[in-house]
Amino acid sequence: MDDHNGTGARELSDDLLGKYDAYDRLGLRALIRSDMRRWKTTLLALTCLGFHATFMYRLSRHLCRHHCGFFGKFFQFWCHLVTGAEISHNAIIGPGLMILHPTAVHIGPHVRIGSNAHFCECSAVVSNGEIGEGEPVIGDYLWAGSGSKVMGPILLGDHVSVGPNSVVLRDVESDRVALGIPARIMPKDFRLGP
Repeated sequence: MDDHNGTGARELSDDLLGKYDAYDRLGLRALIRSDMRRWKTTLLALTCLGFHATFMYRLSRHLCRHHCGFFGKFFQFWCHLVTGAEISHNAIIGPGLMILHPTAVHIGPHVRIGSNAHFCECSAVVSNGEIGEGEPVIGDYLWAGSGSKVMGPILLGDHVSVGPNSVVLRDVESDRVALGIPARIMPKDFRLGP
C-alpha cells in the first residue's frame, strides 16, 4: 500500500470514511441488536463482560451525541470500572462489535472502526504522538489478538488480522495479517516453517 500521500491510501480512506456517518444513523437499538447477534445466545451475551462493555460504549456514545454528556461520560467511566475496557465515546465503531475478554481493551477517541470487529484482551487502538497526529481508520472484520496494538494515523483495510502482541505502526492492505514488533505485513495464506 502506498503511504498516506499515495493514491492507494487515499482511495482506501475515502471508502472507509464514507460509511462511518451511517453508523451513527443506525440508532442505539439497531447497533445493540447487531452486537448481540455476534454471540450464540442472548443468555450468553447477557452474562459476558465483553457484551456489557460494548453495550456501555453504545449507550455512552448515544448519550453524548444527544447532549447528555455527563451521563455519557458516566457510562464510559462505569464501563472501565466494571469491565476493565476503556472505550472512548468519541470513537466510531460499526455494528457487530465483539470483545471476548474486555480486560485492558483500549479504544481511543476519534478512532474509526468498521463493522464486525473482534477484540481480545489487552488490545489497543489509539493515536500515537510519536508517529504523528491522527488516529487509526480501520475497515470491516478486524481481528485484534491478545495484547495487540494499532497505533498512529494509519489505515487498515477489510479482513485484517493483527496477531497477538503485535504492534502495527503502518498501513495494512485488505486481507492481510500483521505479526511482530513492529508488525510485518503478510498475506493471509502465509506459512510458518517448512
